[in-house]
Amino acid sequence: MGGLIKVPRFHSEDSIPNNLYYLINFNDLGSAIVSLFSFMIVTPGPAITEIMVSASGGEIWPRVYYMVFFLLVQWIILNIVIAMILDIFTNVSEEMDHEFVQLENMKKLQALEKKMGKSNF
Repeated sequence: MGGLIKVPRFHSEDSIPNNLYYLINFNDLGSAIVSLFSFMIVTPGPAITEIMVSASGGEIWPRVYYMVFFLLVQWIILNIVIAMILDIFTNVSEEMDHEFVQLENMKKLQALEKKMGKSNF
């Protein structure tokens, strides 16, 4: 799909481009990464797919590519990332609870030391 989408030479009545979807292309590595990232956040997903289908002459392969990419990224990779974040959160939470228990024990020991005196403690 590289090189299929180029900057349009047409403008609307206010000399503003009709849309900026022509910036989503696979002409170079940077553009491809931005295109896949914008598709990953799902906002313009159907529009991007239609642009690629139109640019490729109506072939079905852009639809298959984006469907596989969507399934891979949204269902598998993002779920793994979310699972890792939740695992880290629960580990940190358990460590914090352990630290608070130790802090409470220290406070009890200090109170007992103050009550008994340093020589008897």
